[in-house]
This record gives sequence, C-alpha cells and structure tokens, in this order.
Amino acid sequence: MRWEDAKRFLTEAIVEGTCTDSELSTAHALLGAIEYQQGNARAARTHFVAAYRYDRQMQLSPDVFPPHLVDFYRTVNGVKGP
Repeated sequence: MRWEDAKRFLTEAIVEGTCTDSELSTAHALLGAIEYQQGNARAARTHFVAAYRYDRQMQLSPDVFPPHLVDFYRTVNGVKGP
C-alpha cells in the first residue's frame, strides 16, 4: 500500500479548508489508522482526537479496521464500545 501518498492526499484535503466537519473527521481517522499501522502511536493519537473532535459520533468500524486499532481509538477518546 502507498501510505505516504495516502497521507499526503489526506493532509492536503485537511489543509485545503473546504472539507465538512464529517469529512475532516474521516480524514483524521484515516490518518490516525495509517500512523498507528506504521508504529507511530503518538501521531495516531493526535489524529484520533481530532477525528472525534470534529464528529463525536465517529466510530471506527470493526468490519473495516482491526480490533486493536478500534480499541486504541476508543481508549484515546474515552468512547465505550457498542
């Protein structure tokens, strides 16, 4: 997978300033997932907090994301499981 390309695309979308809050939340959640998978928990935490700040209903789907990543997102944001 081309993580760096995805990170650049998502970061550009955030910086552009034309995204809705929901889109910003999704972009940050995806960046957080990428950072986490690359072993950068600190950056992942920062993006997951931003994702939740933009959309308090944002949840990572266990159908899409691995359980340990979903748990990390929930822990970072103090979100209870379903």
